Amino acid sequence: MDNLMCSGQEIDIALCKFNGWDHSGNCTHSQDVAISCGNHIKVRLNGGRGAYEGRLEISDGISWLPVCRNSFTMDSAKVVCKHFGYPVSDNDPSIVASSEFTNNASSDTYTVHCTGGEIDVAICAINVTNPACSSGDFVGIRCPRTDIRLISSSLPSSGRVELYHGGRWGSVCGHSFDSKAAEVMCRMLGFKPERAQFFRNSKFGKSTGAPLMDNVVCSGFENDITACRFTWTSRACNDDANIGLTCVTTPVRLVNGAGPWEGRVEILQNGDWSTLCDDSFGVAEASVICKMLGFKELYTSPRAKLSSLFGPSNAPARLSMMSCSGTELDIYACIKGVWATNTCSSSQEAGVDCKESNLRLTGGSHNMEGRVELLVNGMWSAICDDDWDNIEATVVCKTLAGFPFDRSVTGKAFRNSFFGPGHGKIAYSRVKCNGTEIDVMHCSLKKVTYPTCDHSNEAGVSCIFNEQVKLSGPNNITAGTVSVNVNGIWDTLCDTEFGNEEARVICRELGFWSSTARSFSNSWFGTGNGTSQDLRPQCAGIETKIAFCPLGKTWNEQACSHAHDAGIQCTTTSMDLSNIRLIDGKYPGMGKVEVKYNKRWGSFCWKRWNEQNTKVLCRMLRYSHTVGKAFSSPRNKSAISIGSLRCQGQENNIGFCKAHLDKETCNEEAVGVDCTGNMQVRLKDGQTIYSFEGVEGRVDIYDGHNWGSLCDNSITIEQAKVVCSTATGYSDTQPIFYHLTVPEFHSVAFSVDSLTCGGWEEHISQCTFTKTGSCSVHFTHVKCFQDCVTVYSNVSTGDITSNNYPKPYEPDVDCLYIIKPSTGIYKLEFLDLQMADSGDFVQPTTAIMSQSRPTQQMEPLSETSSATSPVYVPTGMQKSVKSEAGSTGRSEKMQPFKRPAAVVMISSDLDSETDLEILMEKKQTSQEEDEFL
Repeated sequence: MDNLMCSGQEIDIALCKFNGWDHSGNCTHSQDVAISCGNHIKVRLNGGRGAYEGRLEISDGISWLPVCRNSFTMDSAKVVCKHFGYPVSDNDPSIVASSEFTNNASSDTYTVHCTGGEIDVAICAINVTNPACSSGDFVGIRCPRTDIRLISSSLPSSGRVELYHGGRWGSVCGHSFDSKAAEVMCRMLGFKPERAQFFRNSKFGKSTGAPLMDNVVCSGFENDITACRFTWTSRACNDDANIGLTCVTTPVRLVNGAGPWEGRVEILQNGDWSTLCDDSFGVAEASVICKMLGFKELYTSPRAKLSSLFGPSNAPARLSMMSCSGTELDIYACIKGVWATNTCSSSQEAGVDCKESNLRLTGGSHNMEGRVELLVNGMWSAICDDDWDNIEATVVCKTLAGFPFDRSVTGKAFRNSFFGPGHGKIAYSRVKCNGTEIDVMHCSLKKVTYPTCDHSNEAGVSCIFNEQVKLSGPNNITAGTVSVNVNGIWDTLCDTEFGNEEARVICRELGFWSSTARSFSNSWFGTGNGTSQDLRPQCAGIETKIAFCPLGKTWNEQACSHAHDAGIQCTTTSMDLSNIRLIDGKYPGMGKVEVKYNKRWGSFCWKRWNEQNTKVLCRMLRYSHTVGKAFSSPRNKSAISIGSLRCQGQENNIGFCKAHLDKETCNEEAVGVDCTGNMQVRLKDGQTIYSFEGVEGRVDIYDGHNWGSLCDNSITIEQAKVVCSTATGYSDTQPIFYHLTVPEFHSVAFSVDSLTCGGWEEHISQCTFTKTGSCSVHFTHVKCFQDCVTVYSNVSTGDITSNNYPKPYEPDVDCLYIIKPSTGIYKLEFLDLQMADSGDFVQPTTAIMSQSRPTQQMEPLSETSSATSPVYVPTGMQKSVKSEAGSTGRSEKMQPFKRPAAVVMISSDLDSETDLEILMEKKQTSQEEDEFL
């Protein structure tokens, strides 16, 4: 159309004079006419988290005034949202109180009334009211938006575009799509629209579902893609692949932290790095920053750090206000204030901590050591220890430690499942770090598709931090004001939120590993020196250093008066006997030492063990008549819990000694002790063939130098149980005595005429006895298993059944079944195992054939037992099963190798109501299987 002439009275443009349709002459598009209808006003939504929401405000070019809510209708709200280019056909806008966005008061307001058919707010009826609304309630609007997301990319600023419409997500085809449409989509996502890039080459993968939109044409100024021209579609995109986007992100960095996961927030503004004021900076804002830097939301717990925690800057400008919901993809969408030099001081700048939480340590004796596990696909998985060294361990420790301690914490690497074996799938192997990574997942690592290691070769770490503590006051050994040295300066701790759990940590750090701890406030033991650090610790009580506790305030962030210095009192306590055990020994009183500490069983580090420790431990285990000795024991599957123990020698319980949990000098050697003084018992020259198995015969006692015999006096059942426990390794049997009818001419170095035991002993060295010149020709004889012993020699298959099977087994009888099959690999399976009473049980034990004592006991099968997977034990060892009534049925398989001697002991204490059947069969295996086993 050209040469248009109207009088102004026409009701249609076609009634005016012009050259005719399609007769434009020399007119070009550079001469296109633009018009503006309605009042000359400006409209905005102010104070919201994006252009789609806020308090409705109108400006006449002089000032911005709110709109009164009294007569504002949904039709008016729809016109407002259409004015800004948001879709209102499917969903209505939300009219809310303007206080959700801003509380700025106003003496004048506007009233707005629209019919709903207007295409612009300026065409609606708009009037100024004075004074303001009687209710003081102004209009807030939240316009509906088209949901949009970017997928198939590691960064939130790029990916394949998907829109949500009609109940499903779908992609966008590339027909007609250009940079203007890309700008609109980046604006919808909360990014700056400038320099948006789009891709038609399926750079971010092809969608497997039907697309939603095609033929998109935009001017570039729209706030929502549905304000552009487009076509809803479900037809495939043909050769024009799904659209992908890369939006320009706001340049942001973290400065002055211990690593790339933390620091002062700085944003590039007009060519200079500027900072953020912390008065409106919280977790939501920190979350957006972390997301922009590539930290995965699923594994990250963002934390806002205020008061210039990472040091003040010399920034030329600071942003006065920021408001995020946490869902934004770029900090640009959160900026509400202004950049200026005087918005806040350099001591009020914001920082963030973006440490990821997909890492944990487990199996250690405190929270900063243990087996390394990563959260992979919702499951915790260990990693192989190949190539694992102190660099990788230090990355782990820096990830877990808090600021500023993560600057100086280091890690010691452990291999061979030092903290015990894990469970489930092993996720990664060949982990190599250079020390600058955000966490282990950013190191070079290989995903495990097929097993490259088993649960005996998992990586572990122990974190090391140079923190010192001391107590000051009248009694500065076990009580006093707490002082902590972190950076070469001694400071005290504020008593705010400092309780008994925190006191327990300090006591443990001082070496009081078994103690009760009490906290004191208000400088109870006197004031200290330095700064009184207000840390607000939240310790669980299992930590070894105050720096390893979660802290409400960071070191040097806040201080309090020395009038509020915290104090503690440590009172040592004895360790219960139930928390100490000797395992994997050849006989009672000998074995690797294990302690139950922080609810976990673990061993002692061998390197710093001394003779005084052995003396106190054996005394505690009630071996007071002998001199114990210590030896290095292979750690095997036992985790090492205690790094060092320091006893003076006069203590009667190791809980009264000092101990430390640090593992810096530990290796694969654990502490073993023999408290028996080499005292032994043997049963010899009995009446039956079972005397050769060492379970029946004359009681001979070895005092550590010579063998003697027990005279034929009347010993009690308790003493006989100790004799059997020492001689056979089987405790709690029902032994019987018998007398020979003929003299026994037997020459010994000494005779024992008095044996005194309390009944609780497990070894004869815990009893006392007196020696005489001679017992004449009468000695004590004991049967540890009465007459219920059966030996199976050189067999490869067969059945073992309890007495009277399938009728109930006998009450108050212990039975022993010794199996000595020929060379091979065997499966020992319990087919029918039921107990009559809770006092009965069946206990398998393996023992070396050349010995009469068991060397490895397995868990008893009792009424709480259930069917489990097969149990495999080495051949050449005995296996005993002790049954005491009350057990449910259980099937167990055992495959020994080389030359096995399996021992099955069945013990019943009460009336029997059921039976036992055991099937043994030889398993054919290849040479490779035999070597593997």
